Amino acid sequence: QRFASPEPLTLASALGRYPSLRELHLSDNSVTDTGLQGLVEAIEGHQSLRSFALENNQITDNSALSLVAALSRVERHCMDLVCNLSGNNIKRFNEVTLSNVTTAAETTRKLALRGVTFRHMLKLWVDSSASRDLDIETATTRDIVEKIVKPDMWNKKTSISGFFHAPRPTVHVIHSWDGLFHDLVVGIAQHATGFLEPSLDYSHVMYRKCPEAFDKCYFVDAFCIDQNVEQPVRDAYCQTDKFDLALDLLRRQGGEVLWIIGRDYLPLTRLWCFYEAHRALQDSMKLTMNFGLMRPFPRRRKGLQLKDAEVTSEEDHVLINEELEARGVGLAKFDKQITTRLKAQMSDEYLKIFPTLSREAQDELEWLDSQDNAREDLLAAVELDDIEDLRQCIDVGEEVRLERSSLDPARKKLAQLMLASSVRRGAFSLEPGHGRFKDEYDEIETKFPEDEEREGPTRKVVICVSRKGLASERLTLVMEQDNQEEAKENHVAEGGGEGEDFQKEDAAAEVGGQQQGQQQTIAATMSTLSPEEQEQQRAEEERQKAIDEALRNEKIIQETKRRIALLQEALDVAIAEKVEEVEITAAQVRIALLGLRGAVAGTDPFALVRAIDLGRERGLDSELLDHALDALRHKAEFEAAWNTVVEPTAEEAEQQRAKELSNPQEEEEQPPEEPKELGVEVEKRGQALLITEIDEDGLIAQWNAEHSGMKVQVGDHIVAMNGIAGSAVRLLDELTKKPPQERWKKKKTPPPPIRMTIRRKVYARRIAAILKTVTKTDNLKEIEKAVDRAKGANLSDEDLEPAKTKLDILTRRIGFTNMITRAMEGTNQKMIQATIDKAVEANVGMDANHITEARKRIAVLQLGKALEYHDSEMLKTSLVAARELRVDKESREAAEQELYKEDPDAYREFVCADLQEAIEFAGARDLFNLIVHAGQVRLKDADILLAKKQLVHLKREAGLESLQRAIDAAETALEKASLEGLEDEESEPAKTKLAEVQHELKKRQARSRLLHACEGIDIEALHEAIAGAVDAQVDEEVLVEARRHVFTLELHDAMELGDVDVLIEALEKAKAALVPVDVVLKGKERLRELDPDGYRNFVQAEMDTAAQGEDIPAIRKAIEVAEDAGVDADPVRAARQRLAQLEMALAIDERDVELLERAIKDAEECGVDDDEVVVACVRLAEFKMFAVYNKSGTVEQMKVAIEEAENIGVDEALVADGRVLLAEMELFEALSGDDIEAMQSALAAAVEIGVREEALEASKKKVDEMVARAELAAATEGEDPGRLKRAIEVAEQNGVTREEMAANIDRLIRLELQEAVKGDSVKLLVLAMDAAKQAGVEEEILEAADKRLVLLKLEAAAADLDPAALKQNILAAKEAGIDREPIDSAKMKLKKMHLETYREIIEDELQDACENARRKLPKRPKKAKKTKAPAAEGEEDAEEGEAAAPDGDEAKTTGEDKEVEAEEKEGEEEEGDGEDEGMQEPLEKAEDADVELLDEVIEAAVGAEVEKEDLDPARVTLAELVLFMASHAERNDIDFLQRSLKLAGEQSLEEEWEHEIEIVKAKLQELEAKARWEAALEALQKAVDGGTIDELRAALAEAQEVGGIDPELIAAAKVKLE
Repeated sequence: QRFASPEPLTLASALGRYPSLRELHLSDNSVTDTGLQGLVEAIEGHQSLRSFALENNQITDNSALSLVAALSRVERHCMDLVCNLSGNNIKRFNEVTLSNVTTAAETTRKLALRGVTFRHMLKLWVDSSASRDLDIETATTRDIVEKIVKPDMWNKKTSISGFFHAPRPTVHVIHSWDGLFHDLVVGIAQHATGFLEPSLDYSHVMYRKCPEAFDKCYFVDAFCIDQNVEQPVRDAYCQTDKFDLALDLLRRQGGEVLWIIGRDYLPLTRLWCFYEAHRALQDSMKLTMNFGLMRPFPRRRKGLQLKDAEVTSEEDHVLINEELEARGVGLAKFDKQITTRLKAQMSDEYLKIFPTLSREAQDELEWLDSQDNAREDLLAAVELDDIEDLRQCIDVGEEVRLERSSLDPARKKLAQLMLASSVRRGAFSLEPGHGRFKDEYDEIETKFPEDEEREGPTRKVVICVSRKGLASERLTLVMEQDNQEEAKENHVAEGGGEGEDFQKEDAAAEVGGQQQGQQQTIAATMSTLSPEEQEQQRAEEERQKAIDEALRNEKIIQETKRRIALLQEALDVAIAEKVEEVEITAAQVRIALLGLRGAVAGTDPFALVRAIDLGRERGLDSELLDHALDALRHKAEFEAAWNTVVEPTAEEAEQQRAKELSNPQEEEEQPPEEPKELGVEVEKRGQALLITEIDEDGLIAQWNAEHSGMKVQVGDHIVAMNGIAGSAVRLLDELTKKPPQERWKKKKTPPPPIRMTIRRKVYARRIAAILKTVTKTDNLKEIEKAVDRAKGANLSDEDLEPAKTKLDILTRRIGFTNMITRAMEGTNQKMIQATIDKAVEANVGMDANHITEARKRIAVLQLGKALEYHDSEMLKTSLVAARELRVDKESREAAEQELYKEDPDAYREFVCADLQEAIEFAGARDLFNLIVHAGQVRLKDADILLAKKQLVHLKREAGLESLQRAIDAAETALEKASLEGLEDEESEPAKTKLAEVQHELKKRQARSRLLHACEGIDIEALHEAIAGAVDAQVDEEVLVEARRHVFTLELHDAMELGDVDVLIEALEKAKAALVPVDVVLKGKERLRELDPDGYRNFVQAEMDTAAQGEDIPAIRKAIEVAEDAGVDADPVRAARQRLAQLEMALAIDERDVELLERAIKDAEECGVDDDEVVVACVRLAEFKMFAVYNKSGTVEQMKVAIEEAENIGVDEALVADGRVLLAEMELFEALSGDDIEAMQSALAAAVEIGVREEALEASKKKVDEMVARAELAAATEGEDPGRLKRAIEVAEQNGVTREEMAANIDRLIRLELQEAVKGDSVKLLVLAMDAAKQAGVEEEILEAADKRLVLLKLEAAAADLDPAALKQNILAAKEAGIDREPIDSAKMKLKKMHLETYREIIEDELQDACENARRKLPKRPKKAKKTKAPAAEGEEDAEEGEAAAPDGDEAKTTGEDKEVEAEEKEGEEEEGDGEDEGMQEPLEKAEDADVELLDEVIEAAVGAEVEKEDLDPARVTLAELVLFMASHAERNDIDFLQRSLKLAGEQSLEEEWEHEIEIVKAKLQELEAKARWEAALEALQKAVDGGTIDELRAALAEAQEVGGIDPELIAAAKVKLE
């Protein structure tokens, strides 16, 4: 059977009633998505269903996915259920899967259970770090999967998650497989630990603080899917297309989503990442973002959209797009809702973390951001063809040190653009407004990469590049290579080298072991040698060390020479090509540094001196130079040794020994050999001895002869001798003393040798030169250092004196400088000036700038003082002084404003002086700013004019200079290109362009000369400049202005000359050149003075010439001048006729009535032809007729105009048009009034005569609107809401706005509300009230309507026989304050209808009435419990029996009794506070209505059969209220008082209300006594007046008993009785 669409919903509800149902077949029906949604919920909870068939039911992907998700959530094994969805429009699964989608559900359930803990991720990181197949720092997640996960899991046939048996995940991780694995692990660690920079070391202290982080479980697809098993997309067993379903299960378990951004923001490029985030946000899951390694948001990622996202397989792309389309999410909507939100969350996360980072980390991120921006700008510039933009981007890229892979393509593109530009524009281009050209270019050969791939010979490509750029690039490259070599040498010198750290450690250990073994071997060997052999061994070691040191130094020297040669070669080329000075200086400094290093390693002290000089010249670091000087001191010292006695040779010594043995007695008789002298003259110099003379026969001369490389020379110093050093006196004593003669007599011990340390004079000279050089500077520390070194070099006092003097001057200068600085910190002008005077008087070479700054400080303080005193003269003087001292504008600004406020004229004078000074010294920009300021302060134009001219001249000259430089550069480039062999056809465009620019330069120069000449009064120079400008083809406007200026000058000269003919000629030229009128008038006046007749003729000729033209103002002016000059009447009349004709023609053309009237009048006066005048009159009548209409004239004026037009003969067609316009005017006049009949009549007439449709349409609308407004006003005044509503609708249709009808609409709302209140329809009343509320109707009216609505609802509820509704409406009616009669009637109906509901209402009323009554009762203090009265004998026995009970019985007191006692105790404590204060006043005043209400409610409660326990409290409350009211003094109603006592007795209030009862009783007794007295008085009076004897006797007895009655009346009664 085929069901309709709603039928399965009935089945869904029926499934719950049939829990044992096993098969459900709904194939070939129309279940559709709507029906399946209900079945899904039912199937999810059904435990017995085993087969579910839904073939061919028009089901789509969304419902199918919901079904699979539900099947994956069932508690029983979903494989027990077979669900067939074949034949439906489902694209998510293939046909095999659709035959039983429970398989896909089972795959989803298993996938959702897989996860990896943070502990597993750390283990994977550690294992991957130990792998030699990849670099863990640069490995991506894909690399980890391919090289670690797949091989390890191949034999295990599972995933990482399955291998570790991890628990159910709680976090779904979104990441990119192409992102770094390090970022993924760090991002998960950040989430697990909460630390911004977590460690990936197990043993780190942070994991001791949060050990639970290890157990947090995450779903990471790369490790939760078996990577060795691949299933096609849409298959039931495929896991990669079911992340969204697994995510849905995670959501239902309270999971969240973690987005790992990564340093390159790669998830923004992946379609699956976007889709998973979309599902998470759509399901309101918590989405957290972590960076891993934090990096700025790349600009190339900020513009990514969904259409730009990539996916691994095309099938995934189709799958996700189909899913999004099925959910109704397009690309634009997705980007708006998801992409934009994700990017904003990333940016917010970055901005939140960035301020918490260290300053170094922030700087690094800002630097990376700059690199990213530079990289993106470079990529964008490469796509364009703008050379300047590309060059600028390359410069920025080099500045931020972009990688070569980004810079090289841009450089290649720049070279290509330069080639095209050079061929197209001649290798240079003129910039508009500046005239600047590109740098000159040269040719080089290169090949493009695509040419290398082709077969055959490569193509020659000529690229124009700058020689200067090549030289700079080469120099930079050489410097970079040298830096690399320097870094490598430093690394080696520090003990580094190639290889890993463990290799270094092993090598170091190996070397250390070898050295230790060698030392032990050497020590063992040395112990076996004799002392002489040991000494020889040590000497050999020292010699070997010296050789090694020499070899090492030689290697350093050769290496530095090689590097200096490379640098010097590149530097020479850079200097020749005029590379930037900064680059040249850097290379020179590097060369000086290398030279100094080589000289320090060498042995030549003179080379070291030259290197030190060069380093000092290049500005090397002072520490390096000091080190070099120390090396120079050591190199300048050498040790010399002499034997004072010449030692015999070996043969002579053997002979002497034999001789002594043969004749020992002759030993003492031989005379001893005298020791030789050193042969040197010295002087004491500091701590050393200065050699002043050397004897040719002394030992020193002998030393010099034997040691040519270490000669001792005059000027050298002896710094040590035989171990003595540091004292010139001791050295001199050692030098001059002689050894004891006794030793020589015995010839046992030879005299000791003389050992002397000599310091060459080159060191002293170098130190002296440095001292002299430094003394010329003002560097105190350097001078002090040089003086100390000079003292160590033993320079003379004469050499030290200038330096000491300079030190003293600098010390004093610093002292004065500090004094001035401290004085400037204060505000005492006199102190600052006194300090300046002392410093100048001391003549210590104070810094002029510092003195000037101090004087500026005085000027600023003076300005402040002037501002404080508001003294304009003082301000002016201070500002002048500040201007002379060049005080900055900010410091003068406040004073200038004050001066401008106090004395504007003085300030203008000040600005004018500034302007005059700026004309001579300021540049164009400063002059422009000053001119603008002068205009702002309203300086006279005459004072500014010269500055403006100077500004124009400066700009003009700057432009010409720039253009000339450009031409020179272009010519140089062409010459170089020609020398390099550039072909003519290649250079022809450049030559052509150069010619154009040269012509442009010539033109601008001529224009400049012409403008400059126009500023002067030299007529000949002007003529020459004009001729040159004409040759140069200067713009005609400039030439016209120049000619006008020259003719003006010629006119002035002619006026001064006084020659009439020359003056007339000059006037004619001036008029032709449009010289200013005032100048021409002066010339005419001069001509009138010189020759009146000539002036008259000149004026007449001017008038005739003007009359031949059509310039009306010129003719009129010429006529006035001619009349003033006395020209004959006939020429003037002819000119006037011409003027009248032209004015009539102009008036007719312009249809100007007034002008035509005047022109006709003038034409009649001056005798213009009648025919022309008649034609003008006809046109005038025509114009008047239409002018009345156009100028909104009256109808009467229009009628007059039409009549005149008919009379004068205007064309009938035009008159007919006038009548149409008249009808239109009559219609508009009628419309402007209030007479609707007149409007309709005028409209009919306009339609009949044929008024234009636009006017008729507007008029009809106006009439309809007026009629609608009239009807609206009438309906508003009436009381019919229907009529008013129709009138409003009609008015709105006719253009009346609702704003205009606001009052009418308000009236309609009130009428409708009034009618609804009168009616019986609840619905109409509700609608009317809603409208009234929106319209802001008064609350009183709304309240009345609301009461009526409540009453209507009450009546309707009473008629509906619904107890619950009736109860609700009764309560609402009571709350609204409805009269009691309908409420009581409704209650009675409710009582008959449903007594229980009626009782509920009565109980509520009873409770409310009691609460109301209690509010009007005072809060009474609780009475103290009275002592129990003595009991009877039986009771006493009972009590004794109870008292005799065992203690166990006392313990059986129930918990309820204890609670009651506790409450009573607590109540006593609370009320105890009130016992001292007495009874409190009630909250409200009690009235009789309260008693009546309570009586009625109690009576109704009795009728409603309310329980006694509910009635008793009410009766008690009634009794208390009545008693309380009766106890008040104003209550004197005996019946009320008696009732109160009765009620009090009934409710047993005697004890609690004892006081009030006594008061009431007293009042009652008093009132009864008064009543008895009054009754006795009245009875006695009646008896006296006419009663019987018995009555009189009884009344008299009563009166006497009562007492207090008037004795006279009693006496009268007695008399009457008697």
